[in-house]
Amino acid sequence: MRTMRAAVLRDFSLGIQLEDLPIPEPKPNQVLVRILASGICHTDLHAIHGSWDKKPILPLIPGHEGVGIIEALGSKVTGFSLDQKVLIPWVGRTCRTCSFCSSGNENYCDRQFNTGYVIPGTHAEYTTADFRYILPLPKDIDPVQVAPLACAGLTAFETVKKLRSNDNKTLLIMGVGGVGHLAIQYAKEFFTRIIAIDPSAIRIAQAKLLGAETYSPEEWLSLNPKPLVDAAAVFAADPIAVTGAMNALRNGGTLALVALGKNK
Repeated sequence: MRTMRAAVLRDFSLGIQLEDLPIPEPKPNQVLVRILASGICHTDLHAIHGSWDKKPILPLIPGHEGVGIIEALGSKVTGFSLDQKVLIPWVGRTCRTCSFCSSGNENYCDRQFNTGYVIPGTHAEYTTADFRYILPLPKDIDPVQVAPLACAGLTAFETVKKLRSNDNKTLLIMGVGGVGHLAIQYAKEFFTRIIAIDPSAIRIAQAKLLGAETYSPEEWLSLNPKPLVDAAAVFAADPIAVTGAMNALRNGGTLALVALGKNK
C-alpha cells in the first residue's frame, strides 16, 4: 500500500499532526493530484482552531490553495489528462441543481462541500478532487506563485468584477493584505484611479509599487477635502474600515464587504 504524509486535524485542542496515510483512490468524478504547493489561508487557522460556529468535520486534512500534477483519472473524468498541472480551490463540490449552480454561481450554493473544511484538503502529498471544480494551469507556471490564487486570488477577482462598471472609475481599497494586494493588480484593468489604505508601512510600500495611490489611516483622515470614490472594497476585518469606506463613497457608490470582523 502506497502512503503519503499529510497534516491531519483530529482534535481542536491538539492542532494538526503529521501522519502517514494511504494515498486515496479517485472516485469516478475525481482526479488524484500529487501536490506541489499548498498555500496557507487564514481560513485554515479558523478550521484548525474550530473558531467558527460551523466547525469542520474531523478528522480533516486542511488546505484549499493547492497546485499539483494529475497522477490518476476517475472513470468519468473528461477534459483533463495525466501529468497535467491543476489548481484546487475552496469550492470542492456543490449540488449542481440549485439556481446558483445553474447560473455559474456555485460559490453561493447552500449545499457546497469545501476543500480542507468538509472534504480532505491540500496540506498533504496527495489529494483527490472533483474534476468539475479544478482549474487547468500552464505547464511552466510556478506552483508556489500561483497557489494563493485558488482562494485569495479568486476572492479578489470576484470583488473587483462585481464593482466594475462604466460609471465606476475610482476604487478605494481598505486593507492591503493577502487579498487586497491582489485586488489592486486586478483593478488596474478596470479602474483609472486606485486608492489603498493600510496601517502597515510595508503593505503601503507594496501597494505603491503596484500602482496604487496610498495612505495610512492617519494620512487619509487628515485629508481635507477627501476625494469621493465610485466604489470601495473592505478587506480589513475592522468596523472602522467599513465606516471609513462608507464615508468615502459618492452618492450612488458601491461597497463590497469582504473581510469578517470578530463578533460583528
